Amino acid sequence: LVSQQSMELEELRESIQDHESTRLALEKQVTLWKRRAEANPTQLDEILSESTSQNEQYQVQIQQLEKQLKEKDDRHDEAIQEYQKQITNLETKVTSSQEEQRQAQEEYTTIRSEME
Repeated sequence: LVSQQSMELEELRESIQDHESTRLALEKQVTLWKRRAEANPTQLDEILSESTSQNEQYQVQIQQLEKQLKEKDDRHDEAIQEYQKQITNLETKVTSSQEEQRQAQEEYTTIRSEME
């Protein structure tokens, strides 16, 4: 019961955070629209310049994030390949060990039958 309540509380916290983020984003939009509605042509040019500058910054951030994502994907792929090599090596060792065990069992059986 306590664990279920803890999970529910965590879900509620996450929901509150999501709603707060949404509220802040909408608040920013309303502020910008209000500024636009009250602006004269010169101020509109300034707003356009600010928006253009901000879009350029976002483009740079997007490029950086895409580069980071590609680097992480490459590292992930390398790690997967390394793990696959390890799995293949372990499978080979298991197969070899099974073969050695089979041979040892055969030798044991042969020796035991010779002793009888």
